[in-house]
Amino acid sequence: MNTKNIELEDRVHAAQVRAAYGNAAPAMGLTALAALLIAGILASTGAVGWPVAIAFSVFMLVQIQARLLLIAAYHRQDPPDHEWRVWSRRFAAGATISGFGLGLFSWLLLAPNRVDMQLLLMVYLCAVAGGAITAFGVLRPAIYFCTLPMLLVPAAWMMMRNDWLHWILTILIIGWLLAITHHARRHAARFEASVRLRYEDEELNERQRSEKSLAGGASCTPR
Repeated sequence: MNTKNIELEDRVHAAQVRAAYGNAAPAMGLTALAALLIAGILASTGAVGWPVAIAFSVFMLVQIQARLLLIAAYHRQDPPDHEWRVWSRRFAAGATISGFGLGLFSWLLLAPNRVDMQLLLMVYLCAVAGGAITAFGVLRPAIYFCTLPMLLVPAAWMMMRNDWLHWILTILIIGWLLAITHHARRHAARFEASVRLRYEDEELNERQRSEKSLAGGASCTPR
């Protein structure tokens, strides 16, 4: 791959990273607020104990605050395009911690005898996974590492109940997961294609202007 192609790839991937860092903060704020509400409802109805609800709330606030600090650092440093890998990996690491944390906490928050609270928690998790697509779906590793554990872990919990209701819920969860990951893949592909086309057009226009400038200078040169 020549230098120009490498520069183009860096610009495309850097644009994906910028989009993720630029869109994620509002979604994270709403996710944290909703987590506090869910934890409060589960604890106040007796579905889970207050220690579990508080631990979940603290985890959500801490990891989201850390990710917001990462986003602030990215905007403050405004890194060059060739550093996109570093910032993409950092973002993916935060998304992975969030996804696994939500998935593992679901085992503590899913109350075996409270189907209504199970549905409430699953609505929250599915909404978070769906919102992540809009927020940072352009970064495939980050979105996959976030959504897969977030939904597959509670789906495994549902299967272990081994009754017809929870099997139906498991099928719905997996169906939703397949749908949003497919949407994420297409969303990322469309974004990458549009950015690549824009940069290629810019390079073509710049090359044409340079050629016209050289041609104009040559025509004015006295013989």
